[in-house]
Amino acid sequence: MQNEHVHAAGYAFVMSNATNSEAAQSGMSGRDVDVRTTESANEAASRSGERRDLLQEYATSPVADAKQSTTVANALSGVTLLAFPLDIIFEIFGQLCPLDLANLAQTCKTFRALLESPQSDGLWKTVKQLAGETPDGPACVPQVAWIRAMYCGYKCVGCGQFARDDVNFALLRRICFYCRRERLIEHDTFMSTSDRSALSAFVLQLIPHTSLKNDNGSAIPGKWYWSADITATTNLVLNYWKDAQEGKSAPRVALDKIKQERIRYVQAITEHATKCREWVHTRKEEEKALRVTQFKRIEELFGELGYTTEHVQKIKGFGWERHIGKACREVTEQAWQRVRIALEPRLMAGRVKRIEQGHPDTIRARMNALKTLYHDYCDQLPLRPMDRVHLPPVDMIYMTPTFRPLIYENLVAPIGLVKEQCNEAAQHFPNIISSYHASVKCALLKSMEGCTKLENSGVDMQHLLSLACSVYESYVMVGLDPVLMSSMDAVLSYLSRTREGHSDYTVPLFWLRLQASHDGANLGIFDWSMTGFSILKPLAIALGLDPNKARPEDFDELDRHVFCENAKCSDTSYGLVYFEIHSWRTIIQHCWLEHIEGPQLPVISLFSEEASAKIRCLPDAKTAQMQMKWACNHCSVHLEALQARNTVVEHVREIHGIKEPEDYIDFFHVHPEERFVPLWCTLHGLTYEELAIDT
Repeated sequence: MQNEHVHAAGYAFVMSNATNSEAAQSGMSGRDVDVRTTESANEAASRSGERRDLLQEYATSPVADAKQSTTVANALSGVTLLAFPLDIIFEIFGQLCPLDLANLAQTCKTFRALLESPQSDGLWKTVKQLAGETPDGPACVPQVAWIRAMYCGYKCVGCGQFARDDVNFALLRRICFYCRRERLIEHDTFMSTSDRSALSAFVLQLIPHTSLKNDNGSAIPGKWYWSADITATTNLVLNYWKDAQEGKSAPRVALDKIKQERIRYVQAITEHATKCREWVHTRKEEEKALRVTQFKRIEELFGELGYTTEHVQKIKGFGWERHIGKACREVTEQAWQRVRIALEPRLMAGRVKRIEQGHPDTIRARMNALKTLYHDYCDQLPLRPMDRVHLPPVDMIYMTPTFRPLIYENLVAPIGLVKEQCNEAAQHFPNIISSYHASVKCALLKSMEGCTKLENSGVDMQHLLSLACSVYESYVMVGLDPVLMSSMDAVLSYLSRTREGHSDYTVPLFWLRLQASHDGANLGIFDWSMTGFSILKPLAIALGLDPNKARPEDFDELDRHVFCENAKCSDTSYGLVYFEIHSWRTIIQHCWLEHIEGPQLPVISLFSEEASAKIRCLPDAKTAQMQMKWACNHCSVHLEALQARNTVVEHVREIHGIKEPEDYIDFFHVHPEERFVPLWCTLHGLTYEELAIDT
């Protein structure tokens, strides 16, 4: 049999991770599935005896061997972890997750013997219940190897990518759809391509197989084997097979022993896999019934808030289960509050849109009254225009608990009464504005939680919000096109661009969800962009900026250009090679949209200052300056009618008497993510250097 028929990978029939050779070896030693020669089996039995002796010695001795690699030193007494009584050690181990306990079992012989002894059965049961129950493993598979297969996380062992597929109990691996197609080999297909049919038939007897199903649930004919298992088993028996073919008796005896033990193992695994699938089916049915009961209770609770069963049913597909948790059997008060905070915005958004559609004139009149009141209040605030665009848009004001009832309730009330009520409620504008900024900040900080690169930077997370390298993305941006936003200021500027009167319910839903974020809900409104961070950090260093201090205006002041060297990002239709030239903002947007699904980040190069100066002189480079998106920062004359850059600069000189107006001080671009419009040009005569992007 040729290796080209299978993937050359290490064999690990008792593990979900085929690369963990130590666990695989331990799974084959001292067990019924030992496939080594008689001499090796005796050696394995001897090692098993040593482990039992170590366990006995450990259980009766107050202090274990100080040479063990798992010694945990106490700075005061020098007492080791192994010096504690078993009940205390088990109490400590009971706080670990199953995978951590499996890792601990592989740190030394003593812990392995202890954790694989019958004394530890209760411990394993405890940690499994806390982490999420799974079926018990078969007797022929070590506990540690079984735990690794069951609790390996949602990660495919073939490609390492995220996979929600269930663990395959016959192969003891979690395998994604792609790897099932690429790394599983069907019995007849393998036999037809093998040039050693007798050896191949012998090998396939020794390996567990699985079955596959089509998308519609129908079974795909044939027995399917993991390719790495075939390779490893072939390598294991090949020398014995060759010697046996030459008539040598000892190898034939060894092969017979391997065959008998492996067939028993395959039979045991196959029978146990069937039981596991039945166990999973039973648990899924139980969970399904539990979820029906839980959702019925949620319907009752939302009904008490005035929502109908018909409308509550519409939120059933928005992941209410994760807010309750798998371990929670009853809808407790804490669980209910989590569900309410996360999902009531959807119910409320649907309600306000239904009211708008049913009473358009009434709602429009009330909105206009509140809009006038709010804008008059904003005009009186002692804020620079640049800060004015960071105020909450009026769409958000409509959705606040203070004003939402005044607009959408008591629809028969005359408009005069509604105006009086709004005037009285206007005293809450300062708190609403403060709460808005706090909600945005909270949502952005939530998006950065768990980002190792940020946590290891040593920079305060609050400080990171103002930095250029803090890039955020969102797919639910109130009806606007998705865009990457660098720093919290850019997020606030972007949110100020909401379109009033958007036809669907996404606008009110966004503002309601944002307010829920301030109440502690993690709704994923924003995502921290690894793409943006990975590009801007080396770019900042190349520009001589500190990534932990550089703000967007620091990048804008340097005004350097970059381009993507990927072949698909060039244009050769005119006989010359043209590349798309970007600013620091547009390059991250480009990579996010064009290369987000690629295995690697694109190749980004930075133009020298001399080259950037030439680019600035190109006619197309002045497009952004001619955009009607600039405003004076000394007065609000342009906020309702944005102008081109030159118009605003002349206004600052003539009206405010400033001879040399400065960007970000005397005037500003209201939509900073659009400060530069990408352009195409050749690289002839332009110098540049490639950035070292750390993925």
